[in-house]
Amino acid sequence: MLNGGANNQTHSTSVPTIDQDGDDVFAPGTHNGFAPGGSVESSMTNGFRTQNSISDTWCEEFNKRIAQKDAEEEKKLAELQASGAHDLENWYKHYRQQNQIRSAELRQKQSEAVSGEQRPSNGPKPTVSDSKMWDQVCGMCDFQDKQKPATDLSRMRGILLSLKSST
Repeated sequence: MLNGGANNQTHSTSVPTIDQDGDDVFAPGTHNGFAPGGSVESSMTNGFRTQNSISDTWCEEFNKRIAQKDAEEEKKLAELQASGAHDLENWYKHYRQQNQIRSAELRQKQSEAVSGEQRPSNGPKPTVSDSKMWDQVCGMCDFQDKQKPATDLSRMRGILLSLKSST
């Protein structure tokens, strides 16, 4: 008989309602399988607690490893910065020494140029009638005709030679 008759029987379910400790999960003192306090942890079985403690220890170890790697990285970064500062200081020291050497060489060349009758860069400007200067300029120029496909400089050569000979 379906839904009829004076027989009010409840159907039994095939879902087990007894936990590993042998207690009825849906007993009158519980609320849907949880303890009266509503705490999920208090009603968890030992298997879940073990897994939770394993994950907690893993998280702690993981955080320790990360903290250790962060400390190592900060240490290496500090070492690199110290090394970089030292290298930069050495580079500047070498740079200053090279500048001093070059400036001494340039001063010496300038004094030799003055003694060798060359015009120093801070001396009086040469005039068009300064024959020594035009002799120096013509000495630096190559007046030989070349068969290169280059810019025609014959007029420039002619002007320089005329300035040299006119003075």
